[in-house]
Amino acid sequence: MLNNNYLHYSQIKVLQVEPTSRCNLACPQCARMDLGRINPQLPVGDLPEEDIEKVFPEELIPQLKQVLFNGNYGDPVIYPYLDQMMDRLLSFGSPRIFIYTNGSLRTPEWWKALGTKLKKGRHLVIFSVDGLQETNAIYRVNSRFEKVMENAQAFIGAGGRARWDYLMFAHNVHQVDEAVSLAKKMGFKQFNKKKTARFIHDHHMKTNTDNQITPIFNRKNEVTGELAPGEYEAQSKFDVIKQKYGSWQNYVNTTKIHCKYKEDMAGLYVDFNADVWPCCWLGAPIYFADPNNIQKQQMTKLLSQFEEGFNSLRRHKWADILSHPWFNNLLVESWKNRLDDENSKLMTCGRTCGTDYEFSSGGRWKNSEVISLDG
Repeated sequence: MLNNNYLHYSQIKVLQVEPTSRCNLACPQCARMDLGRINPQLPVGDLPEEDIEKVFPEELIPQLKQVLFNGNYGDPVIYPYLDQMMDRLLSFGSPRIFIYTNGSLRTPEWWKALGTKLKKGRHLVIFSVDGLQETNAIYRVNSRFEKVMENAQAFIGAGGRARWDYLMFAHNVHQVDEAVSLAKKMGFKQFNKKKTARFIHDHHMKTNTDNQITPIFNRKNEVTGELAPGEYEAQSKFDVIKQKYGSWQNYVNTTKIHCKYKEDMAGLYVDFNADVWPCCWLGAPIYFADPNNIQKQQMTKLLSQFEEGFNSLRRHKWADILSHPWFNNLLVESWKNRLDDENSKLMTCGRTCGTDYEFSSGGRWKNSEVISLDG
């Protein structure tokens, strides 16, 4: 049952932390990219080492069930103080640690040490690898498949538990079975087949049109003659929403909100500036490159209504941030409103946590299939 408070300090069970905005890749649909260049609106940097205690105060760590290192813009493995963060967590509590990475950073020796560190407990490293040697770099631009496999094998060989996440596109869907076989041979514990809605753009939501997806990914599979299942199904579900509600705006205005972070996780998100957000989806739009993006415009307006740094762990403690009016009542109340109300329903909330359309390809929701490779 929803209450007006987003979460109380004592209710926090999951933290998602994006400790850096830096990444070595240039994935074309990532928000850190803008027309083939680094998004000029994105601050590039890391959480300073002194922020670690502010993000993870000693009294908070024992109540945490999970800590996820990932986010919107950066790869956590590039973060210079990742070891210090993990050491603090493991010293003061026993949350399950998840690290999401493209796998092409650091040395095999570093990965071996990480596997040794995390082999006790059910910690998990998720390697995002979207294809095999000839296809992974089509989307994961600048990655080297051999390097990723070498690092993953070093981690697994040292006792680390790993999952292979595979975004399905038209150019790689024919290799899924081969990748599953390779993952099992290497010792991955799981393989996650992910359908992607990354090509449902803000443009489609505003204009109620549905153009073809980005041409490089709009190629038919050579074997099946069809688009990759993830792309096709995301488009089809989007069409159903438009037909049922008349427009995307009508859907967002009327849909009920089932907040994934609040209701499914009791979680919060901390970005690379030590700012606290209800979720990673609400933490992303303020740095979007397109000034006409609906989500960016709404978040810019929202930030202008409150004092600067109201959600900053550099200025406030956790409990004080969660007592702020936005976290305390305004956000949850907005879920019952419309886009044009004074306390407007946020497009991000409607798109991501509306009850009729599943946008996320996250493992705990509907657009993915996690295969166990044990036994």
